[in-house]
Amino acid sequence: MSHLRPTITYDNLTGEPSILFDFVDAGNEENTLEQIFNYLESQNKKIVIALDEFQQILKYSEQNTEALLRSFIQRSKNILFIFSGSRKHLLEAMFRDSGRPFYNSTEMLFLEKINTDAYHPFISKKFKEGGKKIAPEQIDQLLEWCRVHTWYVQYVCNRLYSLPKNVIDVNILHQMMVTILEENEPGYYGYRNLLTSFQWKVLNAIAQEKNLTEPNGKKFLTKYQLGAASSVSLAIEALLDKELIYRENDIFNVYDVFLSRWMERKV
Repeated sequence: MSHLRPTITYDNLTGEPSILFDFVDAGNEENTLEQIFNYLESQNKKIVIALDEFQQILKYSEQNTEALLRSFIQRSKNILFIFSGSRKHLLEAMFRDSGRPFYNSTEMLFLEKINTDAYHPFISKKFKEGGKKIAPEQIDQLLEWCRVHTWYVQYVCNRLYSLPKNVIDVNILHQMMVTILEENEPGYYGYRNLLTSFQWKVLNAIAQEKNLTEPNGKKFLTKYQLGAASSVSLAIEALLDKELIYRENDIFNVYDVFLSRWMERKV
């Protein structure tokens, strides 16, 4: 707390004050981390620290973040760490690349999608507890449309649950799907403005194809009129870098399920 510096400013039009806290010692990260770890080590108890989206440290402007953090973690005797994240390939590189500071420093655990046999009764139960009914057929459609991705399933279910309807039928479900895509449409057009026309075309093709296994295959290139395989490879690298698509077990998919569904409708 001693390193925090409050700054008060006033809006030129309204006169409303606002306060901003900043660090006095920019670049003093090592001393700050040392103080934090010293304090935690002084506690006579076991401590578990969970760092979600851990791969984000790769985007820090400081070049030695991984090595610095690893050096303090190695010295910790009473602190256990859980590193989690949604970018599997980045996390794997951090912990399996022999040239990286966190190499072999932890056990890897990949969380699969929730089994539909478990998800199905859970969704039905939660709607029932709220005095609402959703048919098994609609749950199947919902899970398939969301590709059993937890965040999207929970989001759609939450939107359906909030409706002043006691019965969620197929028409209500389909209308909600359309509504969600239309609400996100301005953001998707924003993505298009950030990409080259060819990158957007490749992204669209991947959305249409679903579970793409051979991005340089003649069938895929011809079907979507993508031209040279080398150009597609460059576009895919750019889309991976922008985290608009992901690669898992040599299968490519659009990362945002709603974006993928929106692209399917736009063709």
